[in-house]
Amino acid sequence: MLHVCLLRWCSCKRLFGEEVKGALIIASTDRAFTFVSAAIFARLMICKQPSMPLLDFFKTSVKNLQLVSQVQEKHIHIIAICQWDVKPESFTCGWLHAYRKITCVVYCFLPALQEEKAMGAVPQCPIETSKFLAFVQERKRKRLLFKGELMMLKQIVENHKSEYGYLNLKKNNYPDVLPFDYNRVILKPIPNEPNSHYINASYVDSFFQPKAFIITQAVKTKPACVDFWRMVWETNAEIVVMLTKVFDFMKVMCLQYWPLTKFDYGDITVETVEAKTYAYFTLRCFRVSRVENGSTIIRQVRHFHFTEWEVNSLPYISALLDFRRRVHNAVKRCPNNVPMIVHCSNGGGRSGVFLAIYANLDLAEAENVIDVYGYCQTLLNARQSALENLDQYVFIYDTLAEAVQCNINPLTLEELRHRTTMYTTKQSRQALEAIYSQEYKFLTQLTPALRIGDCAGGHRLENRGKNRDVMVVPPDNSRPYLNTLHGESKDYTYINAVYVDVSFLFRNVIL
Repeated sequence: MLHVCLLRWCSCKRLFGEEVKGALIIASTDRAFTFVSAAIFARLMICKQPSMPLLDFFKTSVKNLQLVSQVQEKHIHIIAICQWDVKPESFTCGWLHAYRKITCVVYCFLPALQEEKAMGAVPQCPIETSKFLAFVQERKRKRLLFKGELMMLKQIVENHKSEYGYLNLKKNNYPDVLPFDYNRVILKPIPNEPNSHYINASYVDSFFQPKAFIITQAVKTKPACVDFWRMVWETNAEIVVMLTKVFDFMKVMCLQYWPLTKFDYGDITVETVEAKTYAYFTLRCFRVSRVENGSTIIRQVRHFHFTEWEVNSLPYISALLDFRRRVHNAVKRCPNNVPMIVHCSNGGGRSGVFLAIYANLDLAEAENVIDVYGYCQTLLNARQSALENLDQYVFIYDTLAEAVQCNINPLTLEELRHRTTMYTTKQSRQALEAIYSQEYKFLTQLTPALRIGDCAGGHRLENRGKNRDVMVVPPDNSRPYLNTLHGESKDYTYINAVYVDVSFLFRNVIL
């Protein structure tokens, strides 16, 4: 909320060195600052003051306030000075809005000052997992602290060169997401093909291994398909993580660079051996072969495709954690010096978010600490636009907090059998019920509360009679819509039901 105080004067010859009729507007998000500074400025105008510019005079008067003792030049956002030549008695707020010919100083320093304070509150060291949940909850109450961290990250990022990226603009999907020269992936040159060594991909370090990951852009052309599989082969990669849909918002976000059965990409043959479809992702296994020195070399590449992360949106945390767990289990079976390839549509935000979550969970497992700020700094120094906005940065914290708070590993059949046998004794049954009660408490805390606007269809007048309980209404984004005949005036599409995902199928059950 913006508080505004209007002062008006007719003669300020002592202040401006000439006869001036004008007005002063002081606007701020802080009510106390607005009116106290206006009062002091009015008092100083009456006193004898040496002639000085209005801005300098105003800053001098404001600095006398203890409330705003930290005001600096950079906190002044807008300065507009002009004059009007009408009689004071004809001055009104409507006139001000209509002509805007006044002496005007709009002073909105508080947002910038708060952001600067937030930038000074960045974590200086990794946070213990036992304290991480409380750390995130405090920051969610003061969201500006997240913004301060992200602003500080973007300020301290080193300015690396991207000369090869500019020389190969035709090979880049987005001109503002280019690999840095110092850590780009360099392919083996092909004779008589200029710039065949270039691909829009960057090496990224993990907490424990240099060049542990490769972030690259989506494949959008047939020549890029060949370059992509060349990179997979030459880097000995065994894991490929895809975080974008093939089609999203009626637009091709990525070509299907893998075959349904078998296909040759240049001198590399790729064969799809296995494909398993789950509710939120698809797991594939490829047999990749190439003839070198007269002999055929065969490798296995696993493809992890997260299918429910749309552009400019955030996925379900539980689904992403399950996806990450499966990727991590596959990576543990790979050699230590083999990089994991990760890509979204532009090789930016979604890839950076996934790697920040992946690397910090590795760190938490090994050392019981989490360092989001430190690793995001590594990401931004390795790849342009690895973090695109504040929502993505907060999502990293939310996902890690849920992973720390809950057990993300599924129960094995042996563990489930052990739990069922605990009901044989009263003491064991009480202990098990305490576990279930704690899990239910976590679920209620992690599940966002639905607002009336989220369930607008169920609250419409013509649909209220279809609900047995007014407190049990389906959200519009999860309910099935019934088919209706053209010309029907009433809403017959509504039914009190919701889609439910199961492990292998998306929206396969209606509840």
